[in-house]
Amino acid sequence: MRNRLITVMICFGSPAALTAKPLEGLTFSTTKDPNHFKFVYQPDPEKDPVTGVLGLPKGIGPFRTVIVNHGPDGDALKVAYNYMPQFLDRGYAGLTVDVKYAAKPEESDWSEIVRRLNAVVEIAQNDERLDAKKIFMFGNGWGAMITVAFAAQTDKLKAVAVTGSGRLPKDGVKYEKINAPLMLVHGKKDESVPLDAAMQLKSNLERAGKTVEMKVFDENGHEVVTMKAQDVYDAVVAFFNKQAVK
Repeated sequence: MRNRLITVMICFGSPAALTAKPLEGLTFSTTKDPNHFKFVYQPDPEKDPVTGVLGLPKGIGPFRTVIVNHGPDGDALKVAYNYMPQFLDRGYAGLTVDVKYAAKPEESDWSEIVRRLNAVVEIAQNDERLDAKKIFMFGNGWGAMITVAFAAQTDKLKAVAVTGSGRLPKDGVKYEKINAPLMLVHGKKDESVPLDAAMQLKSNLERAGKTVEMKVFDENGHEVVTMKAQDVYDAVVAFFNKQAVK
């Protein structure tokens, strides 16, 4: 089926899709995968539209939803096919948004990143296929950086998990404003983001009185999210499930 832009009144791949009531300014288009839908959302006509991908698992919703953040070398569609399936296979819906990074990712326009992430949270809150009270966030590497930083900007996340974490935006993170429990997953042999950086992040969170769990894979490096995918996503989803019932 060729991709075409449509306003979502009926989507394919899940019976729950039939009850969706999209936000004004939100449109979806089909993709080659019957469970993936590209979206364009323009809540403010004077600003660039927010684009991304929604993935739905099998079954009937409303589904718990994971917002998955990418790094500067990725985009929403790559996330949809490389990271999101791990959550769909475990019964979670997935949302990912295209983020614009600067040449030095830590110096990116943070206000624009926050605008885009708030927009995708709004989508999750207003789609009847998704559980508005069970919204989670996940990121790896630079995607982990914006995940942790955004957690201090919103109270809409039930829990957060990151892999290869430890980098921070140039203005840092206001740890005391984070409400969501966090899980840090790291490879002990990570040379891109040394384990010490993740341990420092854990310490900063704990000093701010936040709930944080950490899982370290002794034999892996920065690629732990792919090399140990089964174990990593099992641990992350178990953490999310535990927080979902609180």
